[in-house]
Amino acid sequence: MTTFSRTTFNAARYRNFRPTYAPALYDLIYCFHAENGGEFLDAVDVGTGKCNWSYGLENVTAIITMTVRSNSLNLPYRITLGNGQVAEALSEKFEKVHGTDRSNIMLSHAVQKPNIDYRETPAEELPFADSSVDIITSGQAFHWFDHPKFFEETKRILKPQGTLAVFGYSYAIVVGNKEASDVIYDCGVNELGPYWEPRISILNNFYRDVSFPFKNVQWHFSHDELNSDNIGSVSPLPFMEQDMTLDHFETFIKTWSSYANYREKFPDAEDPIERMARKLQEVLGLKDRDMETFKMQWPSVLVLAENDK
Repeated sequence: MTTFSRTTFNAARYRNFRPTYAPALYDLIYCFHAENGGEFLDAVDVGTGKCNWSYGLENVTAIITMTVRSNSLNLPYRITLGNGQVAEALSEKFEKVHGTDRSNIMLSHAVQKPNIDYRETPAEELPFADSSVDIITSGQAFHWFDHPKFFEETKRILKPQGTLAVFGYSYAIVVGNKEASDVIYDCGVNELGPYWEPRISILNNFYRDVSFPFKNVQWHFSHDELNSDNIGSVSPLPFMEQDMTLDHFETFIKTWSSYANYREKFPDAEDPIERMARKLQEVLGLKDRDMETFKMQWPSVLVLAENDK
């Protein structure tokens, strides 16, 4: 059982303190989709509760003019949704939104609106019709899936030339301060490394361990060093960037599943995140943890695939 399914997992904190994706990531998704002749009608948003689509599909008109057919039933779907951030954005554009997650705990904290409903179901068993959606997305959850089964479902419910977009991020870096970035990395990899679920390695290797069974696949990275093997392109703009106070960042780090696992095993031990925060305060020279900000970025990957069934 993953950390997110446990009754002790703090889904409200998880929802409130996760960073948000930048418009640059969504621009790539929408342009890829439009260039392949995809329609902007039915969004199978295979996003997750671990991502934030607050910019999301509600801003798709900035990328391409939508043609709305009165005889079409526009039903966007969100897979492994979690807290409903994507569903909320979609609900402003579509008549009905279906959100799904295999964790009822995450769904219990999801956004509630009249035209949104939620279903507790795994990403590998999607209760939607064949060839019924234009785009599927999955943010910060793809590594949890049974990939062959998920791809089978993706090919089934996507329309021809429909788009699959999966994206995720790894350990945060402090812009312009390698020493501070190393403090974060050391905590995540060395101190809390043994307490991550094993599949986190798929994310930390930026999905390179996964074979995408599509002919037209594009890889996009947020930082040059992520594309050292030249399998894709590097965005000139960050996919995820946020100014944070130290208190905010500490609370965000405490949403790590590895931290929850560590605290469950060692409830009386010194808090490793608080120890890391003290080191960061020293390295950054911060006097006010709650007021002074520093710029964070999250090394990210975006994989785009065109459905070729």
